[in-house]
Amino acid sequence: MTVPPTNQPLYPATLQQLLAGLIDYAGLFPPASLPLKTAVTLYTRYQTEPESWMLGRFIMPAARLSQLALPSDGEQLSLSILGRGGLTVDAFWEGLAADLTAVSQTLARYGQRLTADVFEVKLPPSLFDQPDEQATAAFVAELVERLTAERSMTLFLEIPLPPTDSNWLAETTGLINGLARWQQAHQEKRGGAGFKLRCGGVQPEDFPSVAQVALAVTACQAAAVPFKATAGLHHPIRHFNEGVQTHMHGFLNLFGGGVLAAVNGLTAAQLELILADENAAHFQFGDREFIWQGEQTHRATLDQIRQARQTQFIAYGGCSFDEPREDLSRLVA
Repeated sequence: MTVPPTNQPLYPATLQQLLAGLIDYAGLFPPASLPLKTAVTLYTRYQTEPESWMLGRFIMPAARLSQLALPSDGEQLSLSILGRGGLTVDAFWEGLAADLTAVSQTLARYGQRLTADVFEVKLPPSLFDQPDEQATAAFVAELVERLTAERSMTLFLEIPLPPTDSNWLAETTGLINGLARWQQAHQEKRGGAGFKLRCGGVQPEDFPSVAQVALAVTACQAAAVPFKATAGLHHPIRHFNEGVQTHMHGFLNLFGGGVLAAVNGLTAAQLELILADENAAHFQFGDREFIWQGEQTHRATLDQIRQARQTQFIAYGGCSFDEPREDLSRLVA
């Protein structure tokens, strides 16, 4: 994890630790939808700017790796590969084979200038026709075997249902429990396997409720399954967005709340209070301790934040790097 620089006096140490390497740049995806060359240029520029310590990986679709062209002036790119997935299990495996071939060819082309140690993919809907945690765990085991055959890659899996689907909760808990079963049986693996939660999109129905997010986060924490988020987390604090006409989750609510839940053993109901909080003043960051002081008070030390981020709450994918850092600068000013 990136270590925040010491020349950032505006950001208390606990906030720096919470946000270190947190934002994976997804400029290729809506609503930004930038051309590949533009997104890569922006990412390499962000790596040189004062807030670069917040920047994580560049999210790159495996299907577009052949289009990737790195600048000639030596910049390095750290990729999180987005797999193409598939509607059926057979189509998924075909897509994975094509993805891994593309990854190998691209890494060979650029050598040490390029790394790809994370692989994200949505599971095939047909896998959940008859939900079975043992079958899910077996599928995850085979998937990780293929990913780690040649190199170590951390895997993040997403369920194929929108949050409005009546089976969303069953599929989410089934996948998290399947991941936990795999983790327990394969602790010697070089990579790992975690859960990816989609927190929004371009329509109100794309956004899971506070209760749904709290259940997913606490289920991951209880099962010791790494957690990653994507989409909808443009701003630090939860708020109502006029453009989308819905409440958008805040990344401080989500990751600060997740850390507090892990440290203090919070229930999903207790975490909901933090996730739903729209008052930035309740999130208090110091050099030694982070405190959320809303309806209840919960605390986490610098070391506890570091531990939770390294092992549990890994990153989130966002199509903008400018919006989060501009909002943060206003919060701490």
